[in-house]
Amino acid sequence: MNPRVFTVHYTLYDPAGTVMDSTRDRQPLSFVAGAGQILAELEEGILKLNPGDRAEISVPSDHVFGSREEGRVMKLSREQLPKPDLQIGQQFRVSGDPAAPPATVIDVTGAYYIVDTNHPYAGMDLRFEVELLAIDQR
Repeated sequence: MNPRVFTVHYTLYDPAGTVMDSTRDRQPLSFVAGAGQILAELEEGILKLNPGDRAEISVPSDHVFGSREEGRVMKLSREQLPKPDLQIGQQFRVSGDPAAPPATVIDVTGAYYIVDTNHPYAGMDLRFEVELLAIDQR
């Protein structure tokens, strides 16, 4: 049997209702059903739709990026940073692993920086508004 390819437009919202990402202003997202290309809960909701249908799909934080961990907030000296004079809100990589979430500067106290290495979306329940555009057989 040929795999089914689903094409959707989506808008992703944080818990406060702020748009975090959307395909509405660019190409829609296409994925192969069952290939693990998107979040399982999102795929499960989309597979129930017919072309033209719209739905709201929620994904709890523990199924996405996990809970926020206070142990991932650390105090670093200026010498431990990849470049001097980082500002609050700036991000940088703690390790050379491009898949690792970036660290975010959350405070500066004298010669020390307080950085958060939690994923930026950790602890956030995500809400997707999706529109199924097409289902194709490949």
